[in-house]
Amino acid sequence: MQDRIYDEIMALARYHGGPCLSVFLPALPRGSDRPRSARFERLLEAGARQLLASGHDQTMVAATLASLRGQAADQGFGMSPQPALALFAAPDVLRTYRLPYGVAELTVAGRRFYLKPLFPLLSYSTPFYVLALSKNRVRLLRATCDDVEPLELAGAPASLADTLKYDDFAPQHQVHPGKTSRGVGDGAVFYGHGAIADTAKEELRRYCQQVDRAVCEALPHGEALLVLAGVRYLLALYRAASRYPAIATDAVVGSPDRLSDEALRARAWALVRSVLDRRQVAAVAHYDGLAASHPQDATSYLRTIVPAARDGRVEMLLVSGDEQQWGTYDEATGALELHSSAKAGDEDLLDVAAVQTFLHGGDVYVVPAGQMPGGALCAATLRQWTVTRVQGSQPA
Repeated sequence: MQDRIYDEIMALARYHGGPCLSVFLPALPRGSDRPRSARFERLLEAGARQLLASGHDQTMVAATLASLRGQAADQGFGMSPQPALALFAAPDVLRTYRLPYGVAELTVAGRRFYLKPLFPLLSYSTPFYVLALSKNRVRLLRATCDDVEPLELAGAPASLADTLKYDDFAPQHQVHPGKTSRGVGDGAVFYGHGAIADTAKEELRRYCQQVDRAVCEALPHGEALLVLAGVRYLLALYRAASRYPAIATDAVVGSPDRLSDEALRARAWALVRSVLDRRQVAAVAHYDGLAASHPQDATSYLRTIVPAARDGRVEMLLVSGDEQQWGTYDEATGALELHSSAKAGDEDLLDVAAVQTFLHGGDVYVVPAGQMPGGALCAATLRQWTVTRVQGSQPA
């Protein structure tokens, strides 16, 4: 799914056929009786006014709005709760996305699509895996924020009993002649306190090893996050035995046998989402550290960031998801103007910076305004290009 989402966002970012209409509709909670369809109509009407004011044909605008209405109806208007939606329409483009995070109500019409609120979907759509492990059952699930599917775990034991069925291991106890009430040598004394408990632990340890071998074969790249689900003592044994390099620190604790695949996905997703949130916090901390130690490699100055993003020099961009900075940017001349409110022909320059960073392979983090460094609208770490002169060459 992630590759598909990446390719689709890349296609939207490269699209310049215009006119482009981007509509974002917040989610409604379960049981809400608020008329979201009326809010959606207001957003469409605002988009239509923008398109018509730009001189676009009324018939084309009406057809675009009709397409968006159909898409929205297919993507959750009859559901409860109603998901957040992002909709994109142009004469030859129609895309709709259900978003697992919040967005502000917004309509933007222009020469290109408005994509800043869509960028979190890149990380939210990253697949992760869930290993549900108990003595009685083993399940490996491939999941995303809103989907789950079971995977075949070839070579894995179906249960602990399945491991022991083909196991030559038998409990070994030390037995020596001993005294009984009937005399010397008529009884036996068992040594090795806890031998039975140690045997059970060894059986579980080798059960975990067999499961882990199957997991490593099923996920050979070892990059996707693996969330464990099970009781604490068994998960501890699995972690100790596992060779898989990307096991999540947190786990779904408790017997997984009582949980459906969807229930496991939902609980695991809550953990994965917290991992993604921590990565964003780490990105902000990285910017702060670089700005303090190497200020030439970090900036929150928009007039520097926009052309740097266009030139492929932005390595990481932090951008406020709650605000816009309207203005114009001329790629040919580099002229940039900032406006206090949107004017005809304006673009959100924060969106321009985000799209250009994405197009040139940089990382984009859409951050709540209260978490932006120094309260800035955007902040970037910069790539430093170096020129290496070939020995013996002469400057031009």
